[in-house]
Amino acid sequence: NPTFVALVLSVCVGSAVWQLPTSDLLDRRGVGFIATLSAGIVLWLSEALDDYVVALLIFLSWIVLGVAPPNIALSGFATESWFFLVAALGITATVSRSGLFKRMALRLLLRVPPTYQKTYGILLLISGILLTPLIPTAKGRVTLMTPMVNAITRAVGFTARSSHSAALNLTAYLGIGQMSFLFLTGDTAILGAWSLLPQIARSEFGWMTWALAAFPLGVVICIISVVTLHLMLSH
Repeated sequence: NPTFVALVLSVCVGSAVWQLPTSDLLDRRGVGFIATLSAGIVLWLSEALDDYVVALLIFLSWIVLGVAPPNIALSGFATESWFFLVAALGITATVSRSGLFKRMALRLLLRVPPTYQKTYGILLLISGILLTPLIPTAKGRVTLMTPMVNAITRAVGFTARSSHSAALNLTAYLGIGQMSFLFLTGDTAILGAWSLLPQIARSEFGWMTWALAAFPLGVVICIISVVTLHLMLSH
C-alpha cells in the first residue's frame, strides 16, 4: 500500500530528525518543529494524502508534541488573510461551476473576428491580469480561464498541440500565473509573507503601493515574454 509506506517513511524521517542534539540556537521545540515539518514534506512529496490533510496533521503534531500551544499553532486560522482566502476560493468554485467564463469567451468571439488571432492572446493576457487581484491562487485562475481559452482555441480553428495553440495558451498563462507578483492579493504566498510582517512594516505599504512598485517590472516582463512567444511560436 503506497499510503502506508509513505506514512511509515514520514514517521521514520521525523523520528530521525527528532534525535538531533539541541544547542543554544536550537532548543527542543525547534528540533520538534523541524522534525514534524520534515515528516510533512515526505507526505507532500509522496502525494499519499491530500495537502490539507498533511497540513492539519502537522498542526496537530505541534500541539500533541508540545512544539507550540494551540493558540499559536492555530493562530493563522484567525487572521484576516485566512478569511480572505476562504472567501476567494469560494468565489472561484462558484464562478467555475456557473460557466461564466465560457459564456464570456463566446461573447468575445462574436465581437472579435477569427482573423484577429493575435488579438485573442492579448485579450486573454489582460483578462488574466485583471483576474489576479480577485483570485489569490494561480490554480483557481487556471480553473476559471481554461474553459475560456479552450473555447477560443477551438473557435479560431487552432489544432491541438500546434504552435498557434501553444502561443495562445502560454500568453493566457502569462497573465494568469506569471504576473501574480503585480498585486499584494495575487498569490497566497505573497499574502502569507505579508501577514508575517510586523504591524509597523505592514502599515508602510498597502495594496496600491505594492501594485505601483511592481508595475514597471511587470510591463518589462510582459513585453519580453509576448515578443519571445511570438518569435518562437508564430510559424
